[in-house]
Amino acid sequence: MRVGLASGCEQAAKKLKDLGFTSERAIDVAEAATKYAEEETALLVRQLTPKSAWPGAVVIRRHLDIQREETWLMLKHEGDMGWTLDSALFA
Repeated sequence: MRVGLASGCEQAAKKLKDLGFTSERAIDVAEAATKYAEEETALLVRQLTPKSAWPGAVVIRRHLDIQREETWLMLKHEGDMGWTLDSALFA
C-alpha cells in the first residue's frame, strides 16, 4: 500500500477509502500521516539534511486516535512524489 501525501489529506483519505478503509478510519489515518509527514519534513530541514538525500528515508510514527486506539504509520520519502504512507499497522 502506498498513498501519496503531497496532494493533501482529502486525496489521501479518498485513496484509503478506495483501499477498503472505513470513512472515519481513512480520514483519521490520512490526517495523522499528513501531520507526521510535515513534522518529519521540518525535522529533516532542521537537521540540514540536503533534500537530495531524502528519497528512501523511512520513518515510523505512533498515532493514538480519539478512542485511544494505537496505530503505527510508516512513511517513506519518494523523491518527486514527496512523502507516501507506506503502511498502517493497527494494534
